[in-house]
Amino acid sequence: MLTFHPYDHIVKENRIFGLGHWFSKRDVHEGDMISITLEDAHARLYRIALDRYVRERQAQETREKLRAAPTDLQAEKELTALSMLTQRRPSSLW
Repeated sequence: MLTFHPYDHIVKENRIFGLGHWFSKRDVHEGDMISITLEDAHARLYRIALDRYVRERQAQETREKLRAAPTDLQAEKELTALSMLTQRRPSSLW
């Protein structure tokens, strides 16, 4: 996992060249966390994910599970997971 920092000619570590359009399209800002996963070593295929979008997708999936929870116990579990994803206390979600 890397933290994005705008280009600085003095600091050259953690640079991913050729992805300027990807960064611009996703409105990446300094301090955003980026995950890079090796998908296929032979094909040199990598997956780059902006953690902000990953958390948003996980929160949406958790909200859907919360709405469809068959029991109060399952709903409480999903509510706790959602509060951790959105960094809020469960009582502030109501």
